[in-house]
Amino acid sequence: MPTEAEIDEAIDMLLAKKPFFTVEDFRYQLNLSRTYAYRVTAQLAKAGKLRNIGIGRTKLYARGEKRGESNKE
Repeated sequence: MPTEAEIDEAIDMLLAKKPFFTVEDFRYQLNLSRTYAYRVTAQLAKAGKLRNIGIGRTKLYARGEKRGESNKE
């Protein structure tokens, strides 16, 4: 299982190539199973580190809100 630092580094590398990535991109970057990759990206989206910009079942992720901050009004 990758550490939080390894996950952050993988996200940075993926987003350096283009402004979004798929779960498959994330999966292959970290050599994860499909199930685990979906679980991790869902947790990161829930935490606000990633933002799902896909439509329907197509999961595309971009950088979320600033790390550690939430958008509350």
